[in-house]
Amino acid sequence: MRITTRAARSISRRMRKARTASLRRRLTRQVKQLDAMGIVIVSNNCVPGILYEWAELPKQSPTAGLYFSGNAYGRFLNDLASGRLNRWLEFDEASLVYNDDQSCWSYPVAGGGQLVFLHYTSCEEAISKWRRRIERLDGRTLLIVSSIQGGITLKSLREPLAKLPLSFTVDGNP
Repeated sequence: MRITTRAARSISRRMRKARTASLRRRLTRQVKQLDAMGIVIVSNNCVPGILYEWAELPKQSPTAGLYFSGNAYGRFLNDLASGRLNRWLEFDEASLVYNDDQSCWSYPVAGGGQLVFLHYTSCEEAISKWRRRIERLDGRTLLIVSSIQGGITLKSLREPLAKLPLSFTVDGNP
């Protein structure tokens, strides 16, 4: 009985790994196809960064290495759809707040929520990469991947997503 149980667990674990590896290969291939078509992935979390890393492509998305909370994401999408990105490009180091709990920098957004920069040793580096990646959006088609989490509600996304034709939303972590 014990051997059967161990064998079943081993087979189950290997099947999960195989499914994960297969999914990863498919996603990698699809991200490369999207990139070749001039499509960039934008999200409220670091999903684009992970996908671009898997595909071994430069991180084209401005949202790689960060996440949004609360109303900040809806405001960003609304400004992105309207081509009004000034508020997202003109803030400076003095506008950022250091979060000791997560060891990262964040930009509090008027109206609620924040833009949180992960994995950066300095606020200067976070802002520099953010601005360079925003510039990469010029002439590219946006694919918006939204996850309802971190105080982001479907209601806050309804209006901006209606303006952005390529989008999908998942409840929780994608």
